[in-house]
Amino acid sequence: MYLFSPLLPTIAQDFKVDTGTSSLVIVAYVFVYAIMGPVLGNVSDKTSRRAMICVGVAIFAIGTLASPIAPNFALLVCARAVTGLGGAIAGPSSWAYLAERAPDRIKGKIISFSASVYALGQVIGVPVGTFIASLIGWRNTFLLLGLLASGLVILLFQMIVPNRPTASFQTYSLLLPWQSPPIVYAFLATFTLQAARLGTYSYVGILFDTRFGLSLRDLGFVGLLVGVATMCGSIFTGWWFDRVVAARSSVHWIGIIITLSVTTFVMLAVLASNLIWSIIFLLIWSFFGAGFQVFVQTYIATSAPHLRATVIAWNNSLLHGGIAVGTLLLGLVPVGGGLFTSLAVFLGLVSAVCCAFIKQTELYTM
Repeated sequence: MYLFSPLLPTIAQDFKVDTGTSSLVIVAYVFVYAIMGPVLGNVSDKTSRRAMICVGVAIFAIGTLASPIAPNFALLVCARAVTGLGGAIAGPSSWAYLAERAPDRIKGKIISFSASVYALGQVIGVPVGTFIASLIGWRNTFLLLGLLASGLVILLFQMIVPNRPTASFQTYSLLLPWQSPPIVYAFLATFTLQAARLGTYSYVGILFDTRFGLSLRDLGFVGLLVGVATMCGSIFTGWWFDRVVAARSSVHWIGIIITLSVTTFVMLAVLASNLIWSIIFLLIWSFFGAGFQVFVQTYIATSAPHLRATVIAWNNSLLHGGIAVGTLLLGLVPVGGGLFTSLAVFLGLVSAVCCAFIKQTELYTM
């Protein structure tokens, strides 16, 4: 997912499409994930975590292997949609499995550590992937990733502990999380901040290429730094969340502080005319952005134990939907311009307002 951002200029040139059109390879993944995630998360609560994770990773591998052999841009977008379906099947079940296996007193630390491992896709995957792409082409890079994902299926089936269904087959359970106002505000905060944060990040490769002339290898190094900042932000926020909960304080202040920080540094990074300062602002934005994901994921993972995958899936869908909407909207205006920046800042401020209505004491139980 992260590797496509620095490769957008290369893919656009390869398929002879403009940069706005090339962003559809990101949109296709996140759009399918956003649409299918809640339904498949609800299925996970009523069936088997292990089966859902393994099937999802297998489909993810198929889509990844199909991407580099796509003969035209339309089929590449379709392959990315298949990859998104695999992510929608495996993703919510994975987070629910982690939340269920983690002791309550360190749940924030466990989820934050898991989020930091998730960030290894940037720390390791982006620099290594862009380096390989610069040597043998982006297509071979995704062939290797697809083969790696294929090999993981057997390993996952052997290691994941089977579970019993946590919910019965009730048709209304899919929409039940939307009956809790604090959860709805958390969903909306996720949607708007990810539209600002990751929607903007989708164009970082293009921005640094056109404004500062960075090469593909340079962008890979920037991705490495972003990944490190993301890991640090994840780990710090998990520790912070557990401390706030242990002190019986309201967690919504964490969300407000993080969203305002992300919004500020997105603006500064996009407007900076100096490369070093732009990268520094990008790293701070990535630190707090990763922290927001851990904050919301931990908050909702403890809110509905019997529908945990469903709630997580809805949040992930809003996350990916936010990326899709943010990427599409920001692609309609000149990258790095005043309107581009204003739109990202507006979305971030809306998220901060939503976080103000998240109250820990209002969590509902099933």
